[in-house]
Parts: sequence; structure tokens; C-alpha cells
Amino acid sequence: MATESPENPGEPTRQGDGGEGFPHASPAPAIVAAGLFGIALGFLWLPLLAVGVPVFGYGVYRWTREYAVDEFERGVIPAQKRQLLGLPSGTLTMWLVILSEIFVFGALFASLLYLEAVNGPWPPDGLALDLPYAIGLTVLLVSSGILLHWGKDSLENGDRRRFGYGVAGAFVLGSAFLVGQLYEYSQFMAKGLTPTEGPYGSTFYALTGMHGAHVAAGLVLIGVIGLRAWRRGHFSENRHLMVRATTLYWHFVDAVWLVILVVVYFRFSG
Repeated sequence: MATESPENPGEPTRQGDGGEGFPHASPAPAIVAAGLFGIALGFLWLPLLAVGVPVFGYGVYRWTREYAVDEFERGVIPAQKRQLLGLPSGTLTMWLVILSEIFVFGALFASLLYLEAVNGPWPPDGLALDLPYAIGLTVLLVSSGILLHWGKDSLENGDRRRFGYGVAGAFVLGSAFLVGQLYEYSQFMAKGLTPTEGPYGSTFYALTGMHGAHVAAGLVLIGVIGLRAWRRGHFSENRHLMVRATTLYWHFVDAVWLVILVVVYFRFSG
């Protein structure tokens, strides 16, 4: 049975099964690896993607449920979960994810600027970007980040009601941003700007589409913490690692969009 930490009352200190601190043996990592292998082979023979993708998805679901949900409710906090290089392991992992994504977006921004230099001034006639509309989307996304951060801070102060409001508000505004971006795409495509319409179209959709994919992933994370808090009563001022990691990721998504606003919309608007 879990005990309480003397430094942080209410925080379980129970270790996982085994003296080394690992929680239990799980097949989930092997399932994820098999799925990734199937996806890799799918690029050589497309039908294998139909096997690799669902296997990978199931492995991620099972691993996440075991690691985040089941062990949370059992009060298990393995040493590897609590600290790694002086940081909570989940927080350090999210920083590593963000670092890798910075390189991805850096390459996309570099491609945009290079292709503009090679192919001449952008955008093509009649395809200028709508800056006021983009600013409106920015207000939605940044506001969602503010609400999520407010919800996290409220939870850390023991206020679960405001935490729920912050998560719900962040999810609604983030979803509105994504819908707004899809609407913008539909308007561009109606004017003839498609992902295959020369270097301008391909780089614009690659950059903003990659960001949109990250918004969608962030909404999944926000939805998960919202459901866990609402349906299962998870998270408290002492146990909210996923909330902190999700908030950190969402701030990264906000920051990337602000760079897109400056580098793309301000420069290529009418």
C-alpha cells in the first residue's frame, strides 16, 4: 500500500514491483516496436501499413494506460518516473520531444525562405494571405494556452474546479483554432492554392499543416487529462505530471504559431 511522503503529504511514495523500481513486466513496449517495424516495412510494401499502424496504436494505448492510468490508481511511482537528471522524467521527456520538433520546424522554415529566394517574391498574384484572419486564429490559440496554464496553476493550488474550467476552455479554443485553419485551407484551395501548386503551395501547407498536426496531438493530450480528471478523479496538487507536460507542449505549439505568424503571414499578406 502506498505511503505518504513526509516532505509532500498526500504524495504516494510506493515503488513498483521489484527492488530496482520498475513497475512490472509489460508487453506494451514490444507491441509498439512491432508496430513501428510494420510501419517501416510499409514504406516498402504499402499493405503492411494496414498492419503496422493499428498495432502501433494499440501498443501506445496499452502502454499509456498502464503507465499513466493503472499505476496512478495503484499509487505506484517508480523511481524512473519521479526523477531523471534532476527533473521529473515526464517533464524531461517532453523537453526532448520539443527539442526534436524545433529541428523539424527549423528545417521547414529554412525550406520556405530558401525556395522564396530561389523562385522570386511570394505570394503569387491573387493568393495573398489574410493577416487579420491569422491574428484572430492567434488570439484563439494563445488564449487556450493561457487558460491551460491557469488551470495547471489552479490544480497546483488545490483548486480542481478551476482546473476543469481551464482544461475545458483550452480544448474548446484549441479546437476552434484547428477548425479555423481548415476553413482557411478551403478558401485557399478554392482560389487554386493547393499543396501541389508549386513551391509556394507545398511549403505553406507543409509548414502550417505540420503545425496543425501538432495542435491536433495537443488536443488529444488535453482531452486525455480532461477525461482522466472528470471520469476517474485523477490529478491533485501532488500528482499532476501529465498536466505539466501537456501544458509545456501546448506552450510550444503556441510559440511555433507566433513564429509562423511573423515569418509567413506578416510577410506574405496582402
